[in-house]
Amino acid sequence: MKPMTIRITQEMDIRKGSATLHLEGSLNTDDALMIEHYCEELSGQSIQDITLDLEGLTFLDSESGAALRRLRLTRGVHLVGCCLFTHEVIEGSHALDS
Repeated sequence: MKPMTIRITQEMDIRKGSATLHLEGSLNTDDALMIEHYCEELSGQSIQDITLDLEGLTFLDSESGAALRRLRLTRGVHLVGCCLFTHEVIEGSHALDS
């Protein structure tokens, strides 16, 4: 197992059914899949409003971008704090969607 290259800080408001995950560092494919799985778990716990704050990302690859795009499209996860590079990787990843 590779060491994580990303730091994740979580803010949760159970009463409002919301959670924000702040991502910092490099997002590799394994980390993105873990975040995707965790967002699915949150949805199963009545957390309907999930936000990923991407302002602290320094790098993501196309597979990670595809995972974030899937979360946005299929789970309604809000992506905020995207710089131009991050936005382009996420939006350009549509060819990799499963």
